[in-house]
Amino acid sequence: TNQTEVIGLFRNMKIGSRVFLVSFALVLLGVIIASAVSIKVFARSMEQETDRTLSIASEGLGHDLEITLDKMRVFAEVFSEREEVAKYIQNRDAEAINKYMQPFIRLLGFSTITVTDENGIVISRPHAPDRVGDSVAGKEYVSPSLRGENAIVIEPGSTIRLGLFYGTPVRLN
Repeated sequence: TNQTEVIGLFRNMKIGSRVFLVSFALVLLGVIIASAVSIKVFARSMEQETDRTLSIASEGLGHDLEITLDKMRVFAEVFSEREEVAKYIQNRDAEAINKYMQPFIRLLGFSTITVTDENGIVISRPHAPDRVGDSVAGKEYVSPSLRGENAIVIEPGSTIRLGLFYGTPVRLN
């Protein structure tokens, strides 16, 4: 058998060759073990670094989300309480709404703002002035507003892949 032949070859070798072969095998085994341990340690280190980075990114994203929500709440309060805004909406004056909104869009960094009538029909989109007349009443952030409630939703958008949307009713006093 092969095993018997290998043992026979090993016995027929000079002592120096045997020592060299055994030493070589032990060194090779040591290198393989050290490599395996190094790879495992490196992988664990990379996993820990990835977890740490994701944790930091998640905290940062959460902080950014809170800031954006605060901006949206303040804007919604200011916007929904303005008599002139309610009149612009009542008169379906898209030009006046767009003009009124532009400074807020720039200042607050919003990418989209959509203003609807009481039925959810778009009156104004300052970010896309030509896109009006369609219904967004079924959107999760619009339908509560049509019932007089605020709504905060994260969902895919038509202009952006995923967005944070805030809906608020505007009332004419």
